[in-house]
Amino acid sequence: MLWPLGAVFIYWCCIRDTELFRVPVPPTKPKGSVLVTLGLWSGSHGSEEERIAIHRLTDELATTITVANLGDFDGDEFGGGKCTLFMYSNDPENLYRHIESILRSSPLASGAIAEVSDASGTLLNRYELPQLA
Repeated sequence: MLWPLGAVFIYWCCIRDTELFRVPVPPTKPKGSVLVTLGLWSGSHGSEEERIAIHRLTDELATTITVANLGDFDGDEFGGGKCTLFMYSNDPENLYRHIESILRSSPLASGAIAEVSDASGTLLNRYELPQLA
């Protein structure tokens, strides 16, 4: 009569932690990054209109990255008169090549700096976008 309790006890203590019952999780490949730093025109966090315009730009970047299956757009950070955009990819140079035309055509990215780094954090390239008139 006590055998069901014994079976549960044995399972709980011994069997549940064995490799047989674990679902394998594939290792994730570390990703490189593309960080784009935009200068803000008004104040340390920019005006509301400026933040809205930057969010429209980030929506366009995120859509481009997703549709082309290039990686991830991770978000933005405002402060200190700058806005930094965070993007990650297994091939960060290719990611930058795909978004460069969007950045160059946006007045918000006038004079921006894009830093492309590999998965270890080593800076591969630093691009300075031209000032738009």
